[in-house]
Amino acid sequence: MSRRQRLLPGMRKISLASGEVRYEVTLDAGPDPVTGKRRQTRKRYKTLDEATAAHAKISSEVDAGTYVARSAVTVEQLCADYIAGRHNLRATSLSKLEYDLAPLRERHGGKAVQSLTKRHIDDLVKDLLAGGAP
Repeated sequence: MSRRQRLLPGMRKISLASGEVRYEVTLDAGPDPVTGKRRQTRKRYKTLDEATAAHAKISSEVDAGTYVARSAVTVEQLCADYIAGRHNLRATSLSKLEYDLAPLRERHGGKAVQSLTKRHIDDLVKDLLAGGAP
């Protein structure tokens, strides 16, 4: 007789058509800061151990108020929104801000912000210091 695995609340076992098993974690991610509506996060993991670790990590981050939900916002969108929000700057300051962000936008504009790593930024800064641009 096999021992039945006990899943945590918000977890469920998924059997794929190929016969493989995945573990899905669905948890509340706190209210949306803009709309105030309820948000949930859902992701599948190959093993029960991975799913359990993710459940614990997400739960603790949500409780601490530090959880950041996945987002598809690109570097270009973020920079454009940032510049658009600086309407209280003088024209020369705004121009300087656009100039300063140009190398980042040219090199990484199409990437999702959440996919950027420290290495991406370090490489960009190294190239800029060496006199090269994107």
